[in-house]
Amino acid sequence: MVMKTIQNVLAFLLGTLLVFLIWASITANAEGKNNTIKIAIMPTFGAHQHIGYEVIDRMKAQGINVETVIIKSSTQGNGLLMNKQIDVNVGAITSFILLDNKKPGEGKLLSAVSHYKFFLLCTPDIKNMQDVLTTNIVTSGRNTTEHHTIRWLAKKHFNDAYALEKNFITMSRPQIYQIMKAGSKDIKCVMTGAPLQNQLQDELGLKVIEQSDVDNGIAGSYNVYWTRTDFAKANPKIIEAFVKTTVGVIDEYNQDPTKILNSFITKDKLKFTKSYLLKSYKKNKSVFHYDLRGAEYFNDFLHEIGYIKGDKTDLNQATFDLNLIQK
Repeated sequence: MVMKTIQNVLAFLLGTLLVFLIWASITANAEGKNNTIKIAIMPTFGAHQHIGYEVIDRMKAQGINVETVIIKSSTQGNGLLMNKQIDVNVGAITSFILLDNKKPGEGKLLSAVSHYKFFLLCTPDIKNMQDVLTTNIVTSGRNTTEHHTIRWLAKKHFNDAYALEKNFITMSRPQIYQIMKAGSKDIKCVMTGAPLQNQLQDELGLKVIEQSDVDNGIAGSYNVYWTRTDFAKANPKIIEAFVKTTVGVIDEYNQDPTKILNSFITKDKLKFTKSYLLKSYKKNKSVFHYDLRGAEYFNDFLHEIGYIKGDKTDLNQATFDLNLIQK
């Protein structure tokens, strides 16, 4: 009898504990106390990942559980974001604008990361944009910032954003390097991101025919962080911590890049030296910033050429907290 009573008491206590744990979990998530964030990374892109790696390390140091998910493109990241397989995506501003166009209000910009120039690189026999019409241009994907920059150059030179569409082909970055190294009578121009665009100049002798222009047109590469609106609403504290950490890392990097780059080259798969990365950033006129300077150029251009139809994204309205990223 006594044993049965003890068993009943233990069963009651265990059941009560289980109910409490379930309630606590639900309450924590409802109050934004989730302590886990899944962040996308692109390990083979050296243009901004040193910032991303440092942000992740510092988030972990704050006691936040950070999980990283490798992505190949921000387009792929958008799919994972909407399927709740990641919480923060990273990549081209154009990918965020496209997401907002397709799913208005479902994404929130967090901060910028960087922008830098894209170069239209060609073999020495291609002298100008008229010559570019006679060959193919290779890049790593359709409707990427590289592709849109080519459209911007076509609009600038030929008054037609789509004048070079038939000259446009795609392949992976390793394939781009190999085909330009081998030489091709059909492919003599390339537009791609850093650090590959620097390798093509330094190692293969490709020449700059044209380039993006952050002051009078689209910047070229323009990278940002964004999240789902529902995740930001449910977890405002963890998102605020992410943005503040990003701001702190970028400010520190701009004062002295040494420590952050030294840490980055031990993790990154590109195996570039710190001096080469700094040289590349200088050549590309890379700017590391968290405010949204220059982002409107992309927004305006995508609508101007009819790539995105309907209402234009209000980037200020789409930002989680503008006050956190104002200079």
